[in-house]
Amino acid sequence: MIRLYVPQPLTTGLALELTSQQIHYLLHVMRVKDGQQVLVFNGHDGEWKTEVSNLSKRSCLLSVKEQTQPQQKEDELWLLFATLKPKPQEFLIEKATEVGATHLCPILTERSSVSRFNVEKATQQAIEAAEQSGRTTIPQVFPLQLMQEMLANRSTFGPLIVGDETHKSPPLILLGDKNAKAFMVGPEGGWSPKELEFFRNSEDIYTADLMSNILRAETAGIIGLATLQQIRKYK
Repeated sequence: MIRLYVPQPLTTGLALELTSQQIHYLLHVMRVKDGQQVLVFNGHDGEWKTEVSNLSKRSCLLSVKEQTQPQQKEDELWLLFATLKPKPQEFLIEKATEVGATHLCPILTERSSVSRFNVEKATQQAIEAAEQSGRTTIPQVFPLQLMQEMLANRSTFGPLIVGDETHKSPPLILLGDKNAKAFMVGPEGGWSPKELEFFRNSEDIYTADLMSNILRAETAGIIGLATLQQIRKYK
């Protein structure tokens, strides 16, 4: 069934008005008709079943009928990532959302090749991924920060696992005892020697090897995040 994110509070009997983008999606992409059902969520009130009415090119009402699942309670899972080119970055945000990331934090590193980040666009990408994956929550997307500034405030997320492409660190699977809820992946050019030295000399930062193959930055980000999620879930 079609799922949509809506910002409004959700309860039985409400009539929700949709944005022009959502109307276009229902009318022209999904070919929805009046009387069809659509699932909605807002990140706070769980998932609800609604019924479409008055659907036209300029308007649409969704009548909220009943809750289909309560709000999910999720453990925090942070992804810190060096900014990438548009397509790889979109892939990373989409898959990180599917995996269960609760916080998405873009950073600038010494070898970052992209120095801009659109929070609104990234948030919309995360929303679309949440709609497709069945989540009832939306990751919080942060503005772009220098890596050192982000790490200076790492008490917010605690111990941090850093993907190390040099293969000079222990496998991530062996770091389950660190109780980390955050993973960080570097840029396409990898970490600088200075950055790696900083990680290895810092308290509560642990470098980890992901696998023997050379990985693209977006692939490493997803593998690292998914592995950390599984470690935390089943340890």
